[in-house]
Amino acid sequence: MYAITRSLLGAGHQVKIIAISSFKNPVEWNKIPQDFIDQTGFESVHLDLKIKPQGILKSLFSRESYHVKRFISKELQCKIEKVLKKESYDIIHLESLFFTPYIPAIRKLTNAPIVLRSHNIEHRIWERSAMMTKKPAKRFILKHLASTLKNYELLHLNDYQGILAITPADAEFFRSQECKVPIIDLPFGVDVKNYNTASTCEQNSVGFIGALNWIPNLEGIEWFLKEVWPGVTQKQANARFRIAGRTTPDWLQNTRMQGLEIVGEVDNASDFISKNRIFVAPLLSGSGIRVKIIEALALGKAVITTKVGAEGIKYTNEKNILIAHDANHYIQLIVDCLNNPALCKKIGNEGRHLVETEYNNQQLSYKLIAFYNQILNQTP
Repeated sequence: MYAITRSLLGAGHQVKIIAISSFKNPVEWNKIPQDFIDQTGFESVHLDLKIKPQGILKSLFSRESYHVKRFISKELQCKIEKVLKKESYDIIHLESLFFTPYIPAIRKLTNAPIVLRSHNIEHRIWERSAMMTKKPAKRFILKHLASTLKNYELLHLNDYQGILAITPADAEFFRSQECKVPIIDLPFGVDVKNYNTASTCEQNSVGFIGALNWIPNLEGIEWFLKEVWPGVTQKQANARFRIAGRTTPDWLQNTRMQGLEIVGEVDNASDFISKNRIFVAPLLSGSGIRVKIIEALALGKAVITTKVGAEGIKYTNEKNILIAHDANHYIQLIVDCLNNPALCKKIGNEGRHLVETEYNNQQLSYKLIAFYNQILNQTP
């Protein structure tokens, strides 16, 4: 979101931001550049998005999506209405499906085209999580949550005047669901010049960074620690695995394994990634595109992930990324990279080139603005 906004500002456009703050993703004002706050008139509203057992239980007897319902706030609606009454806008950009409930309020105050930025096919994350769990009761609940979210997501596909899908596969899925509005794929991008590949790293280090309160990340890390890492240290006794990310759960914080280091939240994700020879993303569920994989590629790291983890990225296996098919294959790929610095460098260099050609923010901003203009030209 920050990258898209910076791109628009850099191209001479005016942007106003209303953001959601929550316990999981709080707005940390001290970490937002002051010029960005000033240029965007940045405002936020805090929502209580904590999953409540009684809310889930109640949702089992309803066709409403519990995920969406958590984002409905009178305070946020009032904030949106106040901003729209004060000034007119050419485009209303909804950053994720969960702003969709506010469309009726928006429509009362403006005829500006509404564009959805879809970060994921949201219901697919929960469908895959349901498939992963071995507990029947949990599987039943997750399947219900996925089903109601899917109904909502697909029901509202034509409520927008345009959709920015984050991957070509996501865009194609929306088209297949009788979506009649213009759709393009616009991936996550980086300012390549800000990613330095020259920094030194520890030879036997493997790193992971990601939100440790996101279910797909936790599922993947749990599987990796159980099925992969013991096999790595058996073959490479001095290997080290560092895990970084906010809100580390107690079970992970208390895990003791050979070569494992729980770092917790770090000030600079790029610095953390740079210190490790290999970057892993052992994802088994989820949807959309993995931001940290793109950042690791931009930093010239050898990235080892799964087919699910690499979804949405225009990669070539064994050229600019390494795809592990199962636990034993994951072990072998890590050991091969640790023992062969030249292989790491080759994969890393190709990964950097991939980012320069496909995930460069400057190029993506041109595509975004062209799409906005297309929507504006089609709007009566």
